[in-house]
Amino acid sequence: MKSKNFIFFLTLLFLTVLIPGIFAAPPAEPSRGHHRRMERPYPQFLEQLPDAEKNQLKKLFREDPAAFREYARAYWKKKFEAHKQELIAIGKRYHAAADEAAKKQLEQELRTKITTQFDRHLNFTEKQIRSHENRIRQMQERLDRLKAETERKKANKSADVEKAILKVLEISGTPEKAE
Repeated sequence: MKSKNFIFFLTLLFLTVLIPGIFAAPPAEPSRGHHRRMERPYPQFLEQLPDAEKNQLKKLFREDPAAFREYARAYWKKKFEAHKQELIAIGKRYHAAADEAAKKQLEQELRTKITTQFDRHLNFTEKQIRSHENRIRQMQERLDRLKAETERKKANKSADVEKAILKVLEISGTPEKAE
């Protein structure tokens, strides 16, 4: 019974720690006419793969983003399951160990692996926060520019309307050349 509770606890821990960052929705597509330069053209995990697989996935990333997202979800799910199984194996070895020294060593190994994974998740989340803060800052700058431009147009409305009227009258008053 203790083993099942331990496994259940580990599963819950990893679901709460890993899944929110791993399965986060991709950023929304930029609106028409707005070209946003990507900070990194390809997801970082691709750099860990062999060259042949990396190149194939980069091509998939460019040509079929939906298929790439499916691949990435499957990749992370597989990695998550492998890590979970590794932790469960350590837990089973812990319960099977006879002496306290071995149990302490296995508990420390488990603590180290879980702490490392937790730290990775926190680093990933902090990077996402910084990225979102940068995007918000850029959007705020753009909003400020648009507001300033709108105020300038309001202030110069009469003069701009007069210029437009004169331009239309000038264009419409010139005789067209016969061809």
